[in-house]
Amino acid sequence: GVDYLVKFEARTIDSYQRLMDKWLISEAGIERYFTYIVTKTVKRQSIAIDSDLCSPL
Repeated sequence: GVDYLVKFEARTIDSYQRLMDKWLISEAGIERYFTYIVTKTVKRQSIAIDSDLCSPL
């Protein structure tokens, strides 16, 4: 299972790795971590919602 989820941005992969190395040797209790790197910005355009769909039933 997952105990915590942390999301942050790092300027470089190297700075991210140095931070993770420090956390692993600290007394924070981190045993392992998983990394997901976003390589591009994903934008989704919103769509117009018909006002009739928003009225109470």
